[in-house]
Amino acid sequence: MSSKTVGLEAVMVVARGAMQGSRTLHTGEFVLPQDVDVAQLRQEVLNQVDMLEIQQTAPEKRMLMLRRAHPWLFEWPCLYADVLELLDEYRFKSKSRAFLQEIFYNALKI
Repeated sequence: MSSKTVGLEAVMVVARGAMQGSRTLHTGEFVLPQDVDVAQLRQEVLNQVDMLEIQQTAPEKRMLMLRRAHPWLFEWPCLYADVLELLDEYRFKSKSRAFLQEIFYNALKI
């Protein structure tokens, strides 16, 4: 994990009083699921974004697979903010930048 990315613990709080005593993770108004390894999925997306700087097809396919399996991941504003930091820090082709803006489009809805 790079020093620029925000730690998952820093952006999440545990909500109290969730249904049936289960715990739900919240980041602002966005609710993270409890039944998956959020940190691992987040890191996988950031790794694929990093790979977009070098190649295009394989990382795009992997991110589309992740989006089909976990659509909430690409609606998570904190992850989108991390992606924007990578876009600011490194040089990406315009096609890669457009792809990332498109795949994270729903993260902008408030």
